[in-house]
Amino acid sequence: MEDYGNMSPEEMSILLFRSMGAFGARGKCVLILLVSLLFAFFLLIPIFWCLRADSTISWNWAVVCIPLWIVDTIYYCCLGCMYASSDAGVDPEDKTQEKPPLYKLYAFLKALLLLVLQIFLALKLNGDLSWTLVEVLIPYFVYDGLNLLERLAGGVLGYKMLTKNSEGAGVTQTEDIKKQRSALVLAAARKLVLNLARIAQGVLLGLKVDGSLGDASWWVVFVPGWLYVAFFVSFPVRKYFRAKAKAKEPKAKSPRQQHTHDAYTRESVTEDEEEELSKFPALDA
Repeated sequence: MEDYGNMSPEEMSILLFRSMGAFGARGKCVLILLVSLLFAFFLLIPIFWCLRADSTISWNWAVVCIPLWIVDTIYYCCLGCMYASSDAGVDPEDKTQEKPPLYKLYAFLKALLLLVLQIFLALKLNGDLSWTLVEVLIPYFVYDGLNLLERLAGGVLGYKMLTKNSEGAGVTQTEDIKKQRSALVLAAARKLVLNLARIAQGVLLGLKVDGSLGDASWWVVFVPGWLYVAFFVSFPVRKYFRAKAKAKEPKAKSPRQQHTHDAYTRESVTEDEEEELSKFPALDA
């Protein structure tokens, strides 16, 4: 039996699609209809915003955001159920990956910061708040600041664990661990830079809207955003060329899997640099 309480939203979606597809043509038609209705509902969010911004409708911004509030309600209910679900059915081998209740509470409260941000923005647009946009964005800065600290702590703990594992190890193992440490530092640095870029983008956007940047061009204001997009656009391109170059090389034995585990991430580290961002879940956004 599937443990729905411990499933992520992505896993539940995949399970739903597979279940509906098992009913044949009728199930696929129902699935297409559900997906279409879902996309149509999500389109209501920007449509209502555009109509309100153009003064086509004069609704209160809290009313305009009703579709968004519905999505938030569903999301936070699912998130709360996932964190509050019992871990009694978890295999003993997976007990090491369990999160303590205090961490689950912290993660849920951190996610609520985004809801607080949406409420502040609606109040600001209604004119009910006299705060500057930078002040309104404080919940977002706190949210991404906590993410920054988490990734920094994950990188430091992972590095210390790899350093501890290198003590007393053989020459070959020491070389492998050095490569793993370098890969960890690179992955952590990437995540930290991207996190700082998001925070900087929020600050610049708030200062520009508040008029604190004078005649600064919007192109300059969005420089962190351009860099952020450029990184993710270049990543698959670089991965393609590296894979193409690797295919031309003579086949060698498969990369060795180092069985020394990072006590913080509980993940094994291999030597493939392209997968470094996925090997350290503590660093992921």
